[in-house]
Amino acid sequence: MTEPKDSGGDSVPSNGCSELRLLWLEGPFQLECVGRTGAMRVSIFEGGVLLAEEQVTSAEAAYRRGRELCATLIHDRRQYGKDSA
Repeated sequence: MTEPKDSGGDSVPSNGCSELRLLWLEGPFQLECVGRTGAMRVSIFEGGVLLAEEQVTSAEAAYRRGRELCATLIHDRRQYGKDSA
């Protein structure tokens, strides 16, 4: 019986699909996209606190939706700030 060889790199699941993880900044927010095409999640954090999270179908959709959510959060904060003054 032979042992499988260790390639020394990251392993790829047997179905050939690997998980994707993207991180980026959008204004004061940190965004994270994790998953595989067809089943990805975009999360928005500020100071380590989760503010929003949604399921999306692709990295492109995660980027687009992440930007939309950030714009909404910023708009709501400005609106709230005006109303509370």
